[in-house]
Amino acid sequence: MKPKSSGVTVAYRCPECGRPIYGMKGFFTLSGDLFRLKCSCESGSVAEIRREKNKTVISVPCLICSGRHSFSVDENTEYSDSVVSLRCPLSGLEIGAVGKPDDIEGSFASSEDFLVSALEDSGFDSLENFIAAKKADAKKKKNDIGDRVSTGELYSVISCFLSELNERRGIVCSCPPGEQSPACGVGEDGLTISCDKCGKKAVVPFAQLLDPYSLAEIDRIVLK
Repeated sequence: MKPKSSGVTVAYRCPECGRPIYGMKGFFTLSGDLFRLKCSCESGSVAEIRREKNKTVISVPCLICSGRHSFSVDENTEYSDSVVSLRCPLSGLEIGAVGKPDDIEGSFASSEDFLVSALEDSGFDSLENFIAAKKADAKKKKNDIGDRVSTGELYSVISCFLSELNERRGIVCSCPPGEQSPACGVGEDGLTISCDKCGKKAVVPFAQLLDPYSLAEIDRIVLK
C-alpha cells in the first residue's frame, strides 16, 4: 500500500508476487540505523535500509535476476524533487525507487510498461508468467545442484563466504554486537546461518551460493 504522506519513501517490487512495496523512511526500525520493508505475500521478501552518515544504503531483492543489489543514495539526492530509480545492474530494469509516493507510483507505472514489453520480447506474455517461470527454474537448479558441484567445492564456497561476512560484521541478529554465537548448517534449501544465543536464523539458497554475481551482492544478512 502506498503511504499517504509526501515524505521520503523507499519502495521495491517483490520478486515473488511482483507487487510494489512502499515504506516511509523511519518505519520498520530494527535498531537506530536499520529498518526493513517486508512484503505480506508468502515469500515475505525483505528490503533492508540503513543509515550511514549522510547517505542511505538500500539492499533490495531483485525481481529480475533473483539476487540482491545494494544502492547508496546521498542525503541531498533523496530529498530532491526527482525520483531515484534503483535498477538491476545486470538487466538495467527498475526494481525499486526512492522519492515521494506519488512520483514513485508514476515511475513504477512507466517502468512496468517497459518491463512487460521487454518480457514479451523474451517470450513471456505477462509479469506473472515470468515470475512463475523464474520459480520453476529455481526449483530445477535446486534439484540439479548435486550434479554440478561436489560436496568439497560447496563447503569451500561456504567457508569463504562466511569468512568474508564475519570480517565485515555482516551477520546481524537481536544480540548486541560482539555477543553473537553464530552457527551454520547445510539443509535441503541451502545454507542456514543462525545464532545459538538468540535462536534467530536465515537461509541462503544453494542457487545464490553458487552464483558469483548474486553472492557478491550479499554484504549483510539479518537473522530473524
